[in-house]
Amino acid sequence: MEEPTVADAMTHTMITASADTPFKELVGPMVGHGIGGLPVTDPEGRPIGVVLASDLLTKFEFRCGDDRPPLWSGGSPQRRWRKSCGLVAKDLMSQPQTVKVTTTARVAAHKLATGNHRMLCVVDKGGYLVGVVTGQDLVRLMLRSDSAVRHAVERALIAVAGGTAAAGVGIDVADGVVTLEGSIPLRSTVLSIGHAVHRIRGVVLVRSTLRYEMDDLMVTGL
Repeated sequence: MEEPTVADAMTHTMITASADTPFKELVGPMVGHGIGGLPVTDPEGRPIGVVLASDLLTKFEFRCGDDRPPLWSGGSPQRRWRKSCGLVAKDLMSQPQTVKVTTTARVAAHKLATGNHRMLCVVDKGGYLVGVVTGQDLVRLMLRSDSAVRHAVERALIAVAGGTAAAGVGIDVADGVVTLEGSIPLRSTVLSIGHAVHRIRGVVLVRSTLRYEMDDLMVTGL
């Protein structure tokens, strides 16, 4: 069943930093390439941190020395102040947030939305950095033609319901909105179709008026 993963969205060609990369060598790539952060890797290529533009902005927010916030201001201002004194990546970086290359886009989106992260480091089975993914990368997955979405829906219907049952389903796709009409023998299959179509890359919304001939969930007690 088609469901996009971070491998479909991630940036493979990355600019990385080492722990000792100087401040201005971090700024240069961000400005020159229009990116919001750099992964920091160890000599073997495993992510050990991420330097974001917000980490560099502490140089404007604070001036290392007399501008230290009062102790009662809490941990976050203190951490930002310490970063304002940083000279190399290891002084500025935050803890990396990693996902495996097989992680679904849905899980990655949840992590970005709920964890206040700007970038996820994508790692392989050995923990080596193979890419980075941002919210913008995931949103780009929605850029898919209606015809391609329709073909994917047709394949999903056949996989879930079988060719004979799928032939009785009418499909319309407009601006990523999928409309399903018709009749399917079993209620469980109708529900499975809905779940499968929602997972297809490029689907914005599913509108289903599919009917079923027998409520097998009621019969089995599920």
